[in-house]
Amino acid sequence: MKVKTKFGKKAEDIIDIKKNFIDENSKLFKWQKKLFKHYLKQPIRKKCKNCGKKLDGQYFEKISVKYILCKTCGHLNGLNQDTLKLAKLFYQSNNGEEYSKYYISKKNIRLDYKNRVNKIYDPKAKFLINSLPSEKNNYHYVDIGCGSGHFVSSLKKMKITNIEGHDPSKTMINFGNKINNFNKLNFISMDELGIFLKKLKSKKPIVISMIGVFEHIYDNRSILKIIKSNKNIKYFFISVPCYSLSTFIEIVFDKYFQRLMAPQHTHAYSYKSLKYMEKEFDFKIISEWWFGTDIIDFWRSFYVNIANKKSKQNNSLNMFNQFLKPIMDDLQLVIDKNKKSSEAHIVFKIN
Repeated sequence: MKVKTKFGKKAEDIIDIKKNFIDENSKLFKWQKKLFKHYLKQPIRKKCKNCGKKLDGQYFEKISVKYILCKTCGHLNGLNQDTLKLAKLFYQSNNGEEYSKYYISKKNIRLDYKNRVNKIYDPKAKFLINSLPSEKNNYHYVDIGCGSGHFVSSLKKMKITNIEGHDPSKTMINFGNKINNFNKLNFISMDELGIFLKKLKSKKPIVISMIGVFEHIYDNRSILKIIKSNKNIKYFFISVPCYSLSTFIEIVFDKYFQRLMAPQHTHAYSYKSLKYMEKEFDFKIISEWWFGTDIIDFWRSFYVNIANKKSKQNNSLNMFNQFLKPIMDDLQLVIDKNKKSSEAHIVFKIN
């Protein structure tokens, strides 16, 4: 089967949604610095997060965190482990209320939610549906790390009936069920995921999705083995952060909000490490979509830097926008087509 490959996405669809990264830069970075301190207290990582081999390779340091590029599989690893204790602290403590503040806007709640669904999650849902060989309602969809249900909402809009979502934040699932007027989102503790996936059954082939989630799984290799062992699971859809230009942008602009290599993103995939995973676990990539926000990250970092320095008579912000914004999509597409973008969407055939 030939792999379906797609590249690029319009920057304007993302900039509007991520505007708070500029407006709340100082607040967000202050929050991240607290999380980095927790991360640095975790045990040292001795084996690669992706391939499980002894961790060795080239490295750099950013905000006191050392990152190593695995010479075996090309996966970028933070030197400290992302433990279950850390994951629960970040996503599950106080019912996930602290973490949810950065995903549930207090202003224009319904409009913000609708915009995120339309611009961010609808394209992902369409990509998944177009990747599957049978009619969309021939499957049972299970979204892990569903948050407040944006992706589940998109699938529902597409007239899909067999959907469920699971997340460790009670705050987010309660919000998601309420705003969508459904009961498709469910609580799951992070240490119960393996048991849940082992027991998962359906009369229809199961499609597991983890969108911006798989990088947060503390025991990712054991979860992959469980997914492979459950013959009811036929497809696995992930969206993951990647070792990319944004990695190096954040090394330079390390006093601003870190979108890619953040305390919650302690490792990053690459085309090489994804192919390694495919081969090791006997998966089959059937569809891939490469698009990043590298040029947006470049624009955002420069924008905040210029804004911090500009005088009342300075037109540099307007001039910078006029210069860069018209060519952002073209620049990003070059990166995407080389599969070096900050994000990859992959659909695997499992069994």
